[in-house]
Amino acid sequence: MKCINCNKRISSEVTFCPYCGVSINQEFSIDYFKTYIGNNYDILTTKSFSWNSLFFGFIYFFYRKMWVLGIIELLSLFIFYFYLGNYTYLIIFFMNLFIAFNFNSWYLEDCRLKVNLIKDQELDNNKIMELCKKKGGVTKTPIIILLIIIMGVTSFYFVKGVKNIITSVVNENIIRRSTI
Repeated sequence: MKCINCNKRISSEVTFCPYCGVSINQEFSIDYFKTYIGNNYDILTTKSFSWNSLFFGFIYFFYRKMWVLGIIELLSLFIFYFYLGNYTYLIIFFMNLFIAFNFNSWYLEDCRLKVNLIKDQELDNNKIMELCKKKGGVTKTPIIILLIIIMGVTSFYFVKGVKNIITSVVNENIIRRSTI
């Protein structure tokens, strides 16, 4: 981050510039943070439980651009489904409950780190706000891709199921005709 008075590089954690002594307006940091998070700033900063992450899990991580945690949860789900057997759904429920209680704090910390990285690029305030808006917020692309994949897989299994039903009906008719 740069001092708004002397333009020298300073830490994003200071309240006064160590070079010229001017007070660093922390409101800019809050404005950056609000811009980065987007419309749900008040909800995400005041609530301790995330219903969205409980019901949508890894999809909500992707929606909030938390790619690594989304991939970790998705891989965990695959591992649980294939290796845990009878207790899979119970373990997944408790995992999602744990995530729901922690999601907002994880997300806010992730946002704080990313906003500080943007502020450290030595840009003016307008550019920082533009970058916060561009890099923050949410993305709908992974959700659209996931829905396309789900529709494709569902269509595949639907067609496969219909094909199996038709095959079994045809085979049954052939067996009936051969016994007559």
